[in-house]
Amino acid sequence: MFNRLILTLGHTLALCGGFLAAGIGSASLARLNPAVEPRCAIVNTTCWSSSLNAYNNPAERMGVHSDEACHLSELMNFVWCNEYAGDRQPIFTNHGQMGYLDAHLKSIYEIASRPGINTVIYMNAPGCLGSFVREKEILEADKVLERIGSDYPETALDVEAYSAALHRSAGYRQAQATYTLNLKKRFQLDCPSGFVWDITRIAGYYRHEVKQVIRRLLIPLQRFSIPAARIRNVLEQQPAQRECRRDGLSPAFGNGARIVSLLDACAPTYADPSNDKPFRPMMRSDDFWKACGGEEVWMAWVRLIATMCKSRGITLIYYIPPHLNVTEENYRETFGPAYVERVRRAFAPYSNVIVIDHSMRRELGSHDALWVVLEHRACKQGYLFHIIGRLRLARALIQVLREQNALSSNDDCRYAGSAWPGERLLPSLPSVVEFLPSELILDEIQREEVVARSRPVPVP
Repeated sequence: MFNRLILTLGHTLALCGGFLAAGIGSASLARLNPAVEPRCAIVNTTCWSSSLNAYNNPAERMGVHSDEACHLSELMNFVWCNEYAGDRQPIFTNHGQMGYLDAHLKSIYEIASRPGINTVIYMNAPGCLGSFVREKEILEADKVLERIGSDYPETALDVEAYSAALHRSAGYRQAQATYTLNLKKRFQLDCPSGFVWDITRIAGYYRHEVKQVIRRLLIPLQRFSIPAARIRNVLEQQPAQRECRRDGLSPAFGNGARIVSLLDACAPTYADPSNDKPFRPMMRSDDFWKACGGEEVWMAWVRLIATMCKSRGITLIYYIPPHLNVTEENYRETFGPAYVERVRRAFAPYSNVIVIDHSMRRELGSHDALWVVLEHRACKQGYLFHIIGRLRLARALIQVLREQNALSSNDDCRYAGSAWPGERLLPSLPSVVEFLPSELILDEIQREEVVARSRPVPVP
């Protein structure tokens, strides 16, 4: 009885959250999505798209200083608003939770369900091609598949195939056992379909309005609460806009001065010899697809996300980011044939999907890479960059999006040059990539106990 009461309360809150989302969404959509500009959403897949790492600082936890302004969507807005001619509004946003393919399916469904989105940028690479690996992601994908089948009847066969594979997997059985016995986890799982899910979408897509609401709510508390005043100052946008105007940055994008400050802080670390760390070698090609659930699951997933985007008139960009740890020989013999070409073949039937391969682009060098500590070893991943590297990545990505006509614009769209004054002072350094011994560090999906979750439970 108690369990039923808790779940009923959760669903009641879910209903209220739905009405709240609809009300705020309809009122603010015109301001957030002006008719002359598209909206482009970046899926938070994993570190290559959703990292908040600014630069290496050994004095901080994990040796890295992080800041929300370092998200790729923020840097792309910085470039778009400040480095292209004309008065421009921020058009890039991000959405979703980091995870594997089933989590990405849920994120893309949520993005496609929002009005005003014209382009979706999906970034992935070996190391994140898992299915049915994490318990909460599995059960959330099971629930979202029902909604996909209802909203997109043309996906019925693929929903059935994906659902069948999910239900047969060892990961699903394990998740069922865990969540059936744990009331707290069960409540957390049920909420995203309603209240928490809608509030998350509001926070992601209508974050500017949410900040303004919070500011007004905190005003009466300032006389009594110093923390409240501090929070309000963080949310206050006018000082940031005044700073932008003073520095010649676009006032339309309030984080410009903050990003310049972080770039300036990163610059001294750029040529610091203490940041010269070895690179982690490329994952074994045999492990690229080891935990994806098999060809049937992969192709059903491909058809689901491509069909959802096509149905909503959305261009889907499958972006393969630069990989400094992939050598020309690696690419020619394994990375290209085993990963890039397989992705191209899978999406070839869909005219609304563009596969962009930047894995061998070398505008970024070894000094643009961030080092992290993995299994007590400091190393560079090859695809994880500090804020200077991510600024260069943002420029390259916007350039190719324009070349592919994925950013529609009928006005002057010339590149006007760098908006970061300190960039001209950066030294020109050769890119030197030295590798750790292979197999010292394994990704999660290379571990046999994890791979086993993606496979069907043996039939006795």
